[in-house]
Amino acid sequence: MKVRRGILLALLGLLVLSYTYAEEETFIYQRSGRDPFWPWVTKDGKFIQGGGGSGSLEEVVLEGIIWDPRGDSLAMMNGKILRRGGRIGRFVIVAIGKEEVTLEAEGERYTLRLLVPESGEGEGTP
Repeated sequence: MKVRRGILLALLGLLVLSYTYAEEETFIYQRSGRDPFWPWVTKDGKFIQGGGGSGSLEEVVLEGIIWDPRGDSLAMMNGKILRRGGRIGRFVIVAIGKEEVTLEAEGERYTLRLLVPESGEGEGTP
């Protein structure tokens, strides 16, 4: 009986010591990809392909355009290279122009314009 009591006290002591010296672990959320709070389905019941983030237009960044007069243009948005018909979050690319991309979401159309530096700016001169 004394042996059991001694073992229990020793285990209890170890538990208390481990709790006392335990370091608090800090978790830092690294956002990447899809916003977990954005739905996978639109209001009219259509599945959002790829799901990834970009719930609002403010989250979509037009970084560049490779324009092709034959219609095979590409747009770089949020670090991804996309074609017409491609998706960025809930938005579908419906057109890619020389300096703009037209997106559509839930029947609404939005145009993002590429910021083009004025002549003389951005050409390597300070």
